[in-house]
Amino acid sequence: MTEVTIVLPPPYRQLSPNARVHPLTLAKWKARAKRDAWYATKEKVIGEPRWARASVKIVFYHKDNRRRDEDNLIASMKPYIDGIVYAGLIADDSHKNLIRLPVEFLIDKEDPRVELVFTRV
Repeated sequence: MTEVTIVLPPPYRQLSPNARVHPLTLAKWKARAKRDAWYATKEKVIGEPRWARASVKIVFYHKDNRRRDEDNLIASMKPYIDGIVYAGLIADDSHKNLIRLPVEFLIDKEDPRVELVFTRV
C-alpha cells in the first residue's frame, strides 16, 4: 500500500486558532478530533506498519464558496494529524517525516468533509 485516503468531517470550529473557548472545552474537542481520526485511520491500515516518511495532501470540501481563512483551517487540522500518527499510519508528523503538499478547496454541497491523502515517500 503506497497511498491511503482518510475522510473526516470538516474541522470543528472550536479548534480554530481564532476560537475563544475555555481550555477544558478546547481539550475535549481536540480529543474528539484525535479519536475521529484514529478510528478512520484504523479502518484503513489494520496490520500495516508505520511509514517512515510520507506526503499529505489536504482537500477541503465545503458546502458553499464563501471566503475562508486557509491558515486557520490548516491549524485546526493538527488534532486530526495527531490521531492519524497515533493510529500508526506514519511514524511522526515532524517536518522531516511528513511533507505537506498545497491545500485544495472544493465545493460539495451534499457532503462537506476533509480528505487527507497520504502517499508513502
